[in-house]
Amino acid sequence: MEEAFLATRRSLVQRLSNLEDHRTWQEFFETYWRLKSNIDSGLFEAVQLAGVAALSPEADAEVASMNVLYKRRRDQVCAALREIGVDVHPPRGTIYVWAPVPAGYGSSAAYCEHVLEEAAVVLSPGAIYGPAGEGWFRISLTTPDERLLEAIERLGALRR
Repeated sequence: MEEAFLATRRSLVQRLSNLEDHRTWQEFFETYWRLKSNIDSGLFEAVQLAGVAALSPEADAEVASMNVLYKRRRDQVCAALREIGVDVHPPRGTIYVWAPVPAGYGSSAAYCEHVLEEAAVVLSPGAIYGPAGEGWFRISLTTPDERLLEAIERLGALRR
């Protein structure tokens, strides 16, 4: 590690002695920032560049399309849950739907097991996320549309 650092430093000093044209300046700063990023404090450069990309105007269309996608999925899942008697409130900013376990089940695990056995749909029992999660279950909206629609249809068959 120290050898690489010294080699980069030597390269930097050599380039400093030959700053005659724009290309040399560009090479100097490329070397300087590579050296600086390894010895200075702050966020890792890749994280900074990812932040710049995420906040760029070019990303707006992609973000908007993802918002539409997840809103559609959220609305479909919440409607299906209401049809089987689950009192669910649509989340406003997450890729998960959290819903209360319907009355008559001893735990979130018991309800999720019932849904798995009767409808072949996997839900996450809230208790696996800690004691405050007991009494709730979670559905991910990251599942592809076809699979999510199939799960919704199967949940519809659970009406009591």
